Amino acid sequence: MKKYSLIWKFLKENKLYFFIISGLFVFSAVFGFLFPVFFSDFIKKFVEELSKQTEGMGFWQLFAFIFNNNLSTAFFGMVFGLFFGIIPVIVVFFNGYLLGFISNAVASSQGFLVLFRLLPHGIFEIPALILSLGLGLKFGISFLLNFLKFYKKKMNIYFMIVLLILFPLVFFIVSFILSLIRKQLRKNLGFDLKNIIFVFIYVVLPLLFVAALIEAGLIILLK
Repeated sequence: MKKYSLIWKFLKENKLYFFIISGLFVFSAVFGFLFPVFFSDFIKKFVEELSKQTEGMGFWQLFAFIFNNNLSTAFFGMVFGLFFGIIPVIVVFFNGYLLGFISNAVASSQGFLVLFRLLPHGIFEIPALILSLGLGLKFGISFLLNFLKFYKKKMNIYFMIVLLILFPLVFFIVSFILSLIRKQLRKNLGFDLKNIIFVFIYVVLPLLFVAALIEAGLIILLK
């Protein structure tokens, strides 16, 4: 019980990041539904490739495929959030737009009622995605703020911000190396990493597991 109370406390303390990711997801999904014109060839090819890969799969094969795909998206979106939270924002925009685009295509060909088929696994998959990407955003923003706060007396803060804007990759590499060298920054980095992995294992993973079971079952039933 103690670990879940700690998880709940951590989630509450960082709810702003989850609200931001949720807002971006809703916005991109609505945008994708209303304006399904961007990256249409890429998305169609992406969906076709997925269909080919899953063709002829049984329930457990489908489950493993879906779970692995969702797990990879959630995990790497979270861990690579260290790059100033940029990757989670890109991932959530892509996934939201993809959902809106596909929803529009399905609704146009089969009617709006068919969209309710997406709800069962979406109830678990979407919160898992939002949690993991919110954790990634928190990871990156905290890393950046801790670095700027620690070095603001040692370096010109305006110079660092300009460097960040013009050369983000260079700034990230330098700030990451300096964060590993400095004990306090290394401690902060380790603390955040420990907490987000803790939440990922005990909250995100079970949600993804249930979502994959439901989605695989629906695909088999609706074949």
